[in-house]
Amino acid sequence: MQGADTQVTLDVMVRDLENFGQNMLSVKREALTIIGEEYKLDFALGIGLEQSPDGSAFAPLLPQSMYPRKKTRDPANRILMDTDALIKSFRRSTTSDSATIYTEDPKASRHQEGTTKMVVRPIVGFSRRANRRITQRLEALKTTDESIAFIECLVEALNGAEQTEE
Repeated sequence: MQGADTQVTLDVMVRDLENFGQNMLSVKREALTIIGEEYKLDFALGIGLEQSPDGSAFAPLLPQSMYPRKKTRDPANRILMDTDALIKSFRRSTTSDSATIYTEDPKASRHQEGTTKMVVRPIVGFSRRANRRITQRLEALKTTDESIAFIECLVEALNGAEQTEE
């Protein structure tokens, strides 16, 4: 993951949940895989819906941005949809204690943080939409008392992260 100046990343860390036993490693790994998959999907979904992770609509395009584009696959001139390159650029990395969803596409950081000529249009962040899907998928991992406690802690951590972003 080179080029930190153009990298846009969402990290979900579960280090504070280390007190769960060794036998939880497979559950932990599967849970982090689910989180990574769902957030990668959520970023693409948000771009398609023209919504920030918090559910707010993207700022509209400026009139000078509404020109017909030669390479566009989107004749409706939707925001961030000239091609699907940005959506395809998102990658997922999962370790034993984190899920990272990132892109090194320089356009992502320009939209995420804005520029002097472009308004901020956040595309990466925690979202209720993703957390609802994650919570539903994590239910299948609740097979033992310990896994139930772990999943409940993880869902609480995700919901807390979502609240701190607002």
